[in-house]
Amino acid sequence: MRTFFKKILILLLPVFALFAFPVAVQIKSGELTPLSTIIAAQLSTSTAVLYGSAYSDQTTYFKQQMIQKLNPEILALGNSKILTMRREFFDASTTFYNAGGTTAAIEDYRVFLEKSGVYPNIVIITVEPLNFDPTLSINTSVELQKLQPISTLSEDTNLITDSWSSVYEDYALQKFTLGEMFRASGGAENNATDTPERTIGLNALINDSGTRNDGSYHYGKQYVGDQGRIDRINDAINFLEHKQEASSTESFSTEAVNELDSLLAYCKAHNIYVIGYIPPTPHAVALAYQQFPSYDYIFQTYAKTDPTFKKYGFTLFNFFDMASLGAPDTEAIDGYHTDEKTMLRVLISMAESDKTLAGAVDVSRLKQALNTAADPNNVL
Repeated sequence: MRTFFKKILILLLPVFALFAFPVAVQIKSGELTPLSTIIAAQLSTSTAVLYGSAYSDQTTYFKQQMIQKLNPEILALGNSKILTMRREFFDASTTFYNAGGTTAAIEDYRVFLEKSGVYPNIVIITVEPLNFDPTLSINTSVELQKLQPISTLSEDTNLITDSWSSVYEDYALQKFTLGEMFRASGGAENNATDTPERTIGLNALINDSGTRNDGSYHYGKQYVGDQGRIDRINDAINFLEHKQEASSTESFSTEAVNELDSLLAYCKAHNIYVIGYIPPTPHAVALAYQQFPSYDYIFQTYAKTDPTFKKYGFTLFNFFDMASLGAPDTEAIDGYHTDEKTMLRVLISMAESDKTLAGAVDVSRLKQALNTAADPNNVL
């Protein structure tokens, strides 16, 4: 029997050796940290925690758990374009959380709110024009799946077995080094601008990118200089020029408008005030969209959805071309996302027109921050 087990052990040694390095990387970087531990750490107001996983994405479930525990008065909800809205933009007495990155499609908003069971005073949502593409179909099963919890054991097992080759590949491509990975990552305070006291996950550790305590996203090394941003915008334009669009008999998705109506009706019934905005796009990209008839629906979004907002006494703003905010394209992170300075412009513009939102922000303070910000990626 002892000989048998010895032979089994010898047979398994190559397997252990194969997984040893990926497992060590994921343990040291915090990739295997249970979500419950991450949530507890970020709920602690005394420690700035940056959570950025490289090999798994449980953003929707994670943020649902966060808002259930925080029950914020103001909730930002939408796709990744809202992620630069931060708690510091609002009055200190107001509780805020950014649940951006949880709702990729228009039908996801209502599902997320219903399943979360929280009722903020104000919900600020992105009204993404691409969600009203008439070739898309409504499908709530994707969001429902993302809201399902995963056991820690199952999550860790899947993460190790699914990502071990990616760890080797990333290391070979020098996306991280052993020196970076094994540096102290949980502790010492740093006086550098916007530097977290603790990082969890390889992306947070290596790239300084991830979710902050308030749900907003810090892009870290993804921030580049002005020329780098222009290059990314040109890449987005090039993608548009070569993308093949499906055809539709509709010019605008009535199905998506009906889903928006259901969302706003739900919020009205639960005394949630909704402020929507069409998120800013680099001016050069906005001009590029105009060249293609298949994207005509984008420029109909405000006219087609504003009546639904008015129907329930809510407000919709149109910031599609960021030039309308006085923002240059160099305030774009890439062809789709804008930095904190542009988000300040968005919030100022909305607060100046919406009395409900104005009660939660100090517009004069935000304007001063806009005018004096030395770092557009960390304005406050």
